[in-house]
Amino acid sequence: MTIITWLAGPNGQIFCSASAITILVLMLFMSIRLYASYRNKKNYRLLILSIPVFMIQRILVTAAPYSGHDAHPWLQLSASLLQTAAFININYVLLRLYAQRSARLKATPFIVMTAAAFLIAAAQLFFALRAAAR
Repeated sequence: MTIITWLAGPNGQIFCSASAITILVLMLFMSIRLYASYRNKKNYRLLILSIPVFMIQRILVTAAPYSGHDAHPWLQLSASLLQTAAFININYVLLRLYAQRSARLKATPFIVMTAAAFLIAAAQLFFALRAAAR
């Protein structure tokens, strides 16, 4: 077995998820330390809440091949939805952290994007379950 075939299967998925979770744990510890030492605590709280969502998403993606049967549509959908919501939230936090104080950053577009992701996910789940029932 070559390294390419090993990485193409579930072992590669485990390796990728383990690497990503390691980086996310380091980011989580860094954001907790920053939360304790800086004034802008609201942004760091959002970051601390977003990073575990990414960890949960990586665990769901890793567990899917080892469930013993085909992955359920809701498992794939929830992993995709968690990734999208956490990505939007982390981008919002980083933009708030590094934008100039004079720039007024509104939360509304980010809330609308997250709500749209949930609506699209609900529609995908509805149509997947409807197609599976036929």
